[in-house]
Amino acid sequence: MKDKLKTAGKWFLGFAFVASLFAALSNKHFVSALIWVAMTAVLFLPREKIKEKLKVDLSNKGKAIIIFIGFIAAASFDPSATSAPTQVNQPSQANTAEVKQVSKPIEQQNNKQTELSAADKKALQEFYKKFADVPSNADKQYDLWSKSLTDGSSPATAYLNADVIINLNDKVRTDVRKLQSPAFLNEGDKEKIKEAITNLSTAYYTRNEALEQAKKYLNTQDLEALSKFKEKINLSSSFSMSAIASLMEVMTNNKVDFPSL
Repeated sequence: MKDKLKTAGKWFLGFAFVASLFAALSNKHFVSALIWVAMTAVLFLPREKIKEKLKVDLSNKGKAIIIFIGFIAAASFDPSATSAPTQVNQPSQANTAEVKQVSKPIEQQNNKQTELSAADKKALQEFYKKFADVPSNADKQYDLWSKSLTDGSSPATAYLNADVIINLNDKVRTDVRKLQSPAFLNEGDKEKIKEAITNLSTAYYTRNEALEQAKKYLNTQDLEALSKFKEKINLSSSFSMSAIASLMEVMTNNKVDFPSL
């Protein structure tokens, strides 16, 4: 009976060792399981040889203590403590909010209105006059051309004069794009002036589109061309008004009086 129990015990311990070895090979915490296997292997060490070589009598109680220590070591082993971190800490929402709070006052400072000097105010008035003067000749010639149509000008004459005004409008677009925002203005006002320049250039490009439709009408009496002419003229006027409105806003923001034109 005693021999059968020994045999059963050996089989049980062998099974435990194989199971521990399998765990060591398959467990993601490989080192922890390996410690457990090493401690379990002590069960298979012959007591007589240990006693003879190490001068230590390893009793069954001693084996149990070693196994217990191995279990505690395996359970408490932290593999992350010996590995390099794989995740970079992301900035918290609080830090992101702080960055936004810092950048916002900077933007406000860039667009902050400061009192212009008398010389700068005069320079801004000169810029306003130059801006308004660029299209003045083209506008005058267009008004004369429109009046000639109502006065009964011949279609051939009106057709030729339309080409003259188209060339004048092209000159307006070239001259207005040469204008530069005054350097002393803040970034917000500079952007408004750039917008005004773009809108004025677009206004005279659209007026030329209208005049091309007018020429078509004068040549063919096509009523659809006449309708498109009116539509383009109205659109051109809208761009001109937007350009002047942007420039007037800059003048008002800087408390500059409008010059007499």
